[in-house]
Amino acid sequence: MRLSKAMSKQQIIEILKKSTDERSVARFNPSFLTPRQEMTSEEHARLRSLIPTPVGLRKRETFSFLVNLSYASSRLEGNTYSEIDTRTLLEDNIPSADNSAEETKMILNHKRAFDRLLKAESLDKSLILDLHRQLADSQGVDSAQHFLEPEYCGVIRTFDELYIGQTTYIPTVDYPGKKPTISDHLDTIVASANTISDPLEQSMYLFTRLPYLQAFRDCNKRTSRLAGNFPLIKSGDYPISFMGFAKSEYNKGMIAFYEFGSTDLFKDGFVEAYLHSALRFHPFDLATTIYLQSQDKAELLRGLREYVVENKGCEAVEKILSHHMTDETLEPRR
Repeated sequence: MRLSKAMSKQQIIEILKKSTDERSVARFNPSFLTPRQEMTSEEHARLRSLIPTPVGLRKRETFSFLVNLSYASSRLEGNTYSEIDTRTLLEDNIPSADNSAEETKMILNHKRAFDRLLKAESLDKSLILDLHRQLADSQGVDSAQHFLEPEYCGVIRTFDELYIGQTTYIPTVDYPGKKPTISDHLDTIVASANTISDPLEQSMYLFTRLPYLQAFRDCNKRTSRLAGNFPLIKSGDYPISFMGFAKSEYNKGMIAFYEFGSTDLFKDGFVEAYLHSALRFHPFDLATTIYLQSQDKAELLRGLREYVVENKGCEAVEKILSHHMTDETLEPRR
């Protein structure tokens, strides 16, 4: 099934409630790689009215973000490390006694990949391959389910067929003489991403198109979660840690794109995840900061996301819009 212009987000939600046996097979569609504006100009304007001038991460905030990203991204893969134990591992190199060696390596691999991301000067194919190489390497952990053999780390898939759970989507596969190849499609994604001027749009493009291609035997979504933060970090915007992005909502957003080419479901989570980072690191004025700290975080984020995506007002929106950023700031919220 392909996305109809008349198909609403709610209709897609209803279709995804059906079992995979009841849904049509969705095969790779190269037109889904074509860039398009994912957020409307009105949505961009409302988001920027809340966060008018992003200032990015200060040096001391970068480690806190790494902890958040490593914890949340690994959590989406089923990793059971706690946030506290993730910080202890990354800060002091002390593994949790309650977690497996595989889970420990997954956290540490995020750090290795993030270090590579921070050193990158540009978004290119070699960066994508390097990020995958860092994230997919088991580093000697036996019988690891979330990693690949060394010869497949950072290596583009060719003749290997992939089947993804919970979806009817069947990724493309190479065979002798086939053009374009998976490698060619990855070139297209990188080139297309570099034509997108807005960092948020570029980020959402990478978060969705890299997993859609499934360029590697495994670790495609993890690679996208690192690569998709490059434009945000490079532009001085707030990167997305995926804290608060529920696994079920993340999976639904990805499956909606896999099967219909729709980013509507993913956009909801993307906006909320961006706001999660922005509320933590943006230097709001003192009165606004105190107000935000007093609110239930889940309800606050939901209200702000509904304002951006659906133009629904709420008290938090009024509070933020009524105050202007000043030099009087608090330490970043931990």
